[in-house]
Amino acid sequence: MKKYLAILLTVVLLLSLAWTASAASVSGNATESNGTITISGAVTDAVAGQQVTVLVVNGSAALNSFTASDVVFMAQVASTNGTYSAQFTLPAAMRTGTYDVYVGATNVGNPDNTSFTFATEAPTATPAPPAIDMPTAKPAANNSNAFYYVITIAVNDGTVTGFNVKHYPTEKGEGAAASHDFGLVGISNATVKVISALKDIPEGKENVPITTKATLTYTIGGNAGSVEASRETTLNQTKNN
Repeated sequence: MKKYLAILLTVVLLLSLAWTASAASVSGNATESNGTITISGAVTDAVAGQQVTVLVVNGSAALNSFTASDVVFMAQVASTNGTYSAQFTLPAAMRTGTYDVYVGATNVGNPDNTSFTFATEAPTATPAPPAIDMPTAKPAANNSNAFYYVITIAVNDGTVTGFNVKHYPTEKGEGAAASHDFGLVGISNATVKVISALKDIPEGKENVPITTKATLTYTIGGNAGSVEASRETTLNQTKNN
């Protein structure tokens, strides 16, 4: 089937783009918009309904040696008052590189040749996602009544608009939280030390689960967002003498 198609294309091309002794000529111009290609032009000394052949091939293919796989578009259109136009759309995957356009007509000498090129666009970089790095808590000064986190925040492709940390007994929920706003507005990254020593734990109670929740708000490219991280550790409350 491919061999037959290649032969058919060659025959049509030879018939339509054949050199003759005629002084008539054909011109072609190609424009591209969002993947839609428009090829238009004029035929001098045209007769009513004169057929114009439009052939588009990969830029690396020569007119006298192209194969069926090189052909991107081929059509015959009738001219009207000496002008013609043909249009087609290239698949998105093919919108790169250069394509050659050949235009010929019956009773016309040299076919015209032009080309169009898709500019190679640099891929759009994906912004790095904001992050909160919250390692495991450590006891504060060997005191089981308190612990601390060293938290790193990063908004490398944007800016911080706020940073808040809450601590609360897990069983009581966030409504019982002690909250601290660090601000840090307008920066892109920071490392903070957060110490927790909740005083509402009954004396003598041990291994009380405590949740620490960090919330980072930010803007990237004009878009606002937030990201959260939380960890749980335990506190012991001893009786004060």
